[in-house]
Amino acid sequence: MATFPSLAPAGRRRYRMRSTATTRERSIAGGDVRFRLAPERFGVPLELPFEFLTQTQAQLLRNHWNTHGTYLEFQLSPAAWAGHTRSDDISPAWHRWVWAEKPEETHRSGGLVDVVCRLRSVPLAISA
Repeated sequence: MATFPSLAPAGRRRYRMRSTATTRERSIAGGDVRFRLAPERFGVPLELPFEFLTQTQAQLLRNHWNTHGTYLEFQLSPAAWAGHTRSDDISPAWHRWVWAEKPEETHRSGGLVDVVCRLRSVPLAISA
């Protein structure tokens, strides 16, 4: 299983909790009945901002994007959670991540780069 590059985010991570997948149907009596379709949340968006990266460090993120795109899942490195006490309060440890979109780069003077990585959680694929 591939792992996200071992770089610690410089700024605050941003994430938005999702609710579990449910549907709502009308009952015969006219009230609502809700059905839970999955036991866990997935699709949790996570934004990791990196600042003042060298070209070599930024290239690690570019290479990871080029290899995985938005379809190959990976684990987050411990460095990605640096400064956060527990990662499983956002998404279960057995969830994996995929890129939600191409990383956004801002180039600074001196060859330094700021990169914003947007990811989303996916449930671990179970092979039959």
